[in-house]
Amino acid sequence: MAALWGGHKDYDRGLALSREAVAVAEGAGDSPAARSASAEGRLRLGLMELNLARTVASRSDLTRALALFRAAGDAGGEGRALDALAMALLISGELDASIAHGREALPRLARSGDRETEASCLASLAWAYLFRGRRSEGEACLPRALDAARAIGARGQEAFVHATAGSLAEPYGEWGRAVAEGETALAIARELGHREWTAAALGVLGRVRRNCGDLSGARARHGEMLTITRELGSALWLAEALDDLGQDLVVEGDVAGGARHLAEALEVTREAAQFWLRPRLALAELALRMGRPEDALARLEGLEPGASQFALYLPDVRRVEGEALAALGRGAEGEARLREALAQALSVGAAPVTWRAGLALARLLDAAGRAEHARPPRAEARRAVERVASGLTGAPDLLRGFKASPVFREAVGA
Repeated sequence: MAALWGGHKDYDRGLALSREAVAVAEGAGDSPAARSASAEGRLRLGLMELNLARTVASRSDLTRALALFRAAGDAGGEGRALDALAMALLISGELDASIAHGREALPRLARSGDRETEASCLASLAWAYLFRGRRSEGEACLPRALDAARAIGARGQEAFVHATAGSLAEPYGEWGRAVAEGETALAIARELGHREWTAAALGVLGRVRRNCGDLSGARARHGEMLTITRELGSALWLAEALDDLGQDLVVEGDVAGGARHLAEALEVTREAAQFWLRPRLALAELALRMGRPEDALARLEGLEPGASQFALYLPDVRRVEGEALAALGRGAEGEARLREALAQALSVGAAPVTWRAGLALARLLDAAGRAEHARPPRAEARRAVERVASGLTGAPDLLRGFKASPVFREAVGA
């Protein structure tokens, strides 16, 4: 019952049911059956807490569940607890530990024949690897996850894997692939009535629309996503929807409305680095664009401990820092940060962070009268936008919108 409420209806209700289950199990004595029930209850409780962004409590309960499964010699339960801990660590920003737990979980899940959790575990590993900047390892997990889901006809997990693939393709600039994966995930999720994966698919589809200048299309998808996530009560998915819609509004010109959405996203995910990082960056960038570089730096202050392993996002952190420092008249420091941002972006291999860092550095150098030095970073930006454009040939409306965007025109010198 707790899993049903948590997965599709109401996480607060799922949390209450899970607590009841743990209380009953722990009051039933010390028999093997009672210990097994207690382990299962702690696992469910930890998952409900995780969806409500209570990561500290979640990790505590999941660690207790793991210990109980290990003491009972239950390899399948141990694998499921390790998978859940891997997710909790990922959301907390401890990507290396998440990867270690996920890798430890896989052979236990294979031995117990739990293909459904194996699919979920491989998808979570893909997230951790790609956020960490280890893209080839992350990409290798996705077909294995899809095979595991399809082998047992787990359509919900299949939708999750497709949504994961789309969500990870988008920040790397593979927008054509992101749309294809997102639309596949959305079709399956709607067929099943699975609201979480519907929301996840709408998120990536809306982000690509925004990137390509279709703001009404982005808002429509992210508005539906926000409605779904408010009904679900999952703080994590709610934060992502608020962040997505907030950024749509800012780009559209509704700065006050966008800022309110972004601030709310931060409020509901204080313990979940994976979900507070993007809105915090967006608010820092908004302060910069509004002529408040001191506020931008203040937004980024203290960010590093929780964000330090997110190699995919660190170039944007460095870029905003560099632009803010330059705006405060600290040109040499700003240039150093921007060069660091560009080097990190090239190392990760993600096109959008590359063109953002390259263009910011080129603008700074041009303003300093160093046009010759500005050419290499501008060339990197041009290569990045052209690479993204080449992946949109199958979506002509999106390609036209992207080529008309200010960032594309600046990068190619139009």
